[in-house]
Amino acid sequence: MAEDNTKAARRGGRQGDSRFARLLRWEAGETPGPWEMILFPTNRCNQRCEICWQRWVEVEYGNPAYVKEVSDERLRRLVDEAAELGVQEWSIVGGGDPMVRSKIVMELCERIVGHGMSGVLHSNGTLFKREHFEHLLRIGWPKIAVSLDGPDAEVNDTIRTRGSFDKATGNLRMLADMKRECGVDAPRVGICSVITRTNFDRLDDMVRMAHDLQTALGFSMLLVHDDHTYPFVLTDEQQARLPERLHEIATLAAEFGVECNAASLLPENQPNAMAASDMAGDGRLADSLCFEAWLSMAIIADGKTGPCCVFYDEEAALIHDKTLQEVWLGPQFRELRNRLRARRNVPNYCQNCASHNIARTADLRRSLQALNETRWNEMPTHRRVAFITRRAATSLRSSGLRKTIRRAQEWANLHLR
Repeated sequence: MAEDNTKAARRGGRQGDSRFARLLRWEAGETPGPWEMILFPTNRCNQRCEICWQRWVEVEYGNPAYVKEVSDERLRRLVDEAAELGVQEWSIVGGGDPMVRSKIVMELCERIVGHGMSGVLHSNGTLFKREHFEHLLRIGWPKIAVSLDGPDAEVNDTIRTRGSFDKATGNLRMLADMKRECGVDAPRVGICSVITRTNFDRLDDMVRMAHDLQTALGFSMLLVHDDHTYPFVLTDEQQARLPERLHEIATLAAEFGVECNAASLLPENQPNAMAASDMAGDGRLADSLCFEAWLSMAIIADGKTGPCCVFYDEEAALIHDKTLQEVWLGPQFRELRNRLRARRNVPNYCQNCASHNIARTADLRRSLQALNETRWNEMPTHRRVAFITRRAATSLRSSGLRKTIRRAQEWANLHLR
């Protein structure tokens, strides 16, 4: 992937927009809009899943569901503003379940597609009705992601609300039938499942279920919020068997022709992209701890804004009375980008990140490094000298002499070997 990004950039990445092309525009001094919008329409939900973050928040802060939600009209304008800024993708997520606000969510989906943007609608799958699917089929909505945590009601409903498995899978079968009748592939469906102590020995049945329901299958690891989550944490024996189990699941998914990410969860495929160096960055974009603040904006149910789906900041800018551009180029995001570049005072949600952003950051970093290496090799000697001088001066100001010498040694090992 990194090689593909670099080749596209060498051909003139501006012609074919991508996340990587957006980063190159920032590196060149431009300020393009976000590539992706992540929207939490509500914290309200019709289920009370045992492993949900809301259970922890309820203990710490009270019920998180009843907040002042962003108004329907503001959400409509938000889609229009995003299109003007060049947003390409939307993720409509929870929070709670977006389909609690099904009327406005269906409107937003149509508006997003109407502007030529793409998107994925996340749900627990139980609140869909036939008319919702008819609407999504009519507008050509690209993708739906449904959360299931077991291959049958016995396993799934141990974590989720009783009856949810039959309702969700019944809706998925209805959608599959409707797509078949219409002769279309969209919306494509993916099942999202958290690997827990409860479903660990049934993951192969999850693959068979995905094949039967004609869906993709994406696994993630359980995030432990507090003692409430502990009963679902893998046992020591399961944890020891996890790599072998993931290999088995990846092989089985390939045999069934099910798109599945099990192999990406293997330890050897898990980059440690979020681990901060003990050395501060010198301000280059490629040194940044993460790139999401240049590529995406998340808006949670009460209108707070941040860079990704795992952020939370009580002091975050609100979208109610500001335009998307005002927030994107405003002091909050500007300060966050500076902190990420310098790897200093980064927010806790960045330091503790355990999301898909880790792999994406690692891939983009490799692409930037490969392109910078190519640029270096093509650079005339006098420009190399000027570049080294500027870098050394910047590093001295930001990191001091000892760390500058260490960085110089690392740089020499990389470029002069």
